[in-house]
Amino acid sequence: MDKFFHSLTHRTLLRRMTSFGASLWVFLGLLSATSAAENRTADSNASVEPETIHQWIEDMKAGSRGPFQRIRWFCNDGTVLPPTAYACAAHGGGRQHGEWSERTQQIRAAGYPIGNVLAAVELQDVLTANDPNILLQSILLEQFLIRVDDGWILRKARNYRGAFQAEAEERSARRILLALLAEPDWVENRLALIHEAARWLPHGGVAATSAEVRALALELHRLDPGFAALRNKIHSKPDPADAQRVRDYAARAGRPGLQDHYARLALRIERDSDRNTPAFLNEQADAARDRALAQTLRNHAAMLQRSGDASEELARASRASAELRDRIANLHDPVDRLAALDAIVVLEFSVFKITQPLRNRLPEVPRATRLAWLGDTARTLYGSGLITPAEWSQLANTLDRLQSKEVPLKTYRERLDELARLPVWAHRRLAFHFSPAIERFRAIEAQTEGYITDRLRGSPALFYADVLESLTTDANQLSGVSHRLFDATVSTGLRSLNPGVARGTLYTLEDFLKARDRPENAILIVPETLADLPPVAGILTEHEGNQLSHVQLLARNLGIPNIVVDDSHLAVLRAHSGQKVFLASSPGGVVQLQLYGARHDAYFPKHEEKQATR
Repeated sequence: MDKFFHSLTHRTLLRRMTSFGASLWVFLGLLSATSAAENRTADSNASVEPETIHQWIEDMKAGSRGPFQRIRWFCNDGTVLPPTAYACAAHGGGRQHGEWSERTQQIRAAGYPIGNVLAAVELQDVLTANDPNILLQSILLEQFLIRVDDGWILRKARNYRGAFQAEAEERSARRILLALLAEPDWVENRLALIHEAARWLPHGGVAATSAEVRALALELHRLDPGFAALRNKIHSKPDPADAQRVRDYAARAGRPGLQDHYARLALRIERDSDRNTPAFLNEQADAARDRALAQTLRNHAAMLQRSGDASEELARASRASAELRDRIANLHDPVDRLAALDAIVVLEFSVFKITQPLRNRLPEVPRATRLAWLGDTARTLYGSGLITPAEWSQLANTLDRLQSKEVPLKTYRERLDELARLPVWAHRRLAFHFSPAIERFRAIEAQTEGYITDRLRGSPALFYADVLESLTTDANQLSGVSHRLFDATVSTGLRSLNPGVARGTLYTLEDFLKARDRPENAILIVPETLADLPPVAGILTEHEGNQLSHVQLLARNLGIPNIVVDDSHLAVLRAHSGQKVFLASSPGGVVQLQLYGARHDAYFPKHEEKQATR
């Protein structure tokens, strides 16, 4: 296993109960009658099986009211009234929104907080660090599912009038974010989680729109299999020109009944590309109460407005992001912290947009420029909270040691290995905050497993991984690395993403799915965009892939070798489908794929051979 996968444990974060001073905040109301009903039924309904809940979820997707049964007024004195004008006027005011159905209440009582109405969320339920329902993460996962699954349980209920009040949802989302940012412990130890909340919660600031682009492309692929190539392009190498590519496809080969879908995707891509970052920073400066913060935001807005090449824009945006993160803890007003955080969210998106055209230029760009891009991208991810100050300092130190005009090749390769830790750190940072919620929710909705992958591939980490891969390939070529593919020695077309040793029967994905008995020690040839992975011993990824590809993240979690295979070698691989092979990839990137023979037994302990033959 490559050395950069060792010693990457997170600093254990202190979790403690937090309280929220009533002198700072005034709750808008008492617990709603709906929440009370949920609590009353908790004991009797907690035994609902996940399989049953999954079916109920599917029913909600098709239902015109989704998770709700009707619209009601929830008054501040606890009274619940029909949706008539000024219904709560005599009850201290209140809010109108959907009332959970009986099934929704049972699902929530069983520990799956779905159908969340932000206006009904109690701050203390979000702030409590040991909340057994992991409420905040559940709310964010639900927002993700709504984006990636065409509305999820709101698919048919998005037009259910009165279920949500947009202004009330935004006010409540902002109230939640300000409450989180008022807590020093949260700001210090959970900044990445608050950043995710600012991305997803509709609070009049920003929203995670790049996820919507990928979700729309995925939905089109489901409805129109011919859209597969363009869907893969949008997921792996997005750029602003994709909007016109979608329109061209729609005119040339699109299905008549899906023209609105193609148009919506193209428009979403354009809107993402047209976001004006300097204007947004100036808006946040106007909202800031701290004069120094306001001036900092205006200074960065002015710098970003100046014309320059993409490298210059990338450097300026990354410096702004990192400086704002460093300022957040020293700001005293949650309003100022939110202004800085919203600016960071937009700056991250700006960097993502800036870097997409640069990905196609990587082979022709000098090494020094690519190393500078790595530093700027890592600095942006530090600003977003995806890596810690200590991790950013370590990466910056490694990059500084590569600034010499001449670096020994051995040292160069070692430093690249150190830089390869960032995608792992970012993944584990998100996993630390979201894995418990994902683990719980996947029992009722498997799509939640895609949250971390989608987040990283929609961030500058995607560009970081591509740049790093280009430098690693360059280092291998300088080192004269050669690979063994059956009886031939090859110098290109095989690239190791995850080192390791495996043996098993080689299968194409088609042959594997057709096989009656599917051995767990299969070595599978798969496309990069495979949604799920069966138990296998090793992976050969077709065409492209990097440290953030979905298949690679699955391979890393399983601890199995993963090799990217160029098109030129696929015919050879497919010719050996059904044969037992030996696959090895060294930490240095040398790959061997050969027919299995007795000489390969030495790579595997004797007890493993006995277990495999039982």
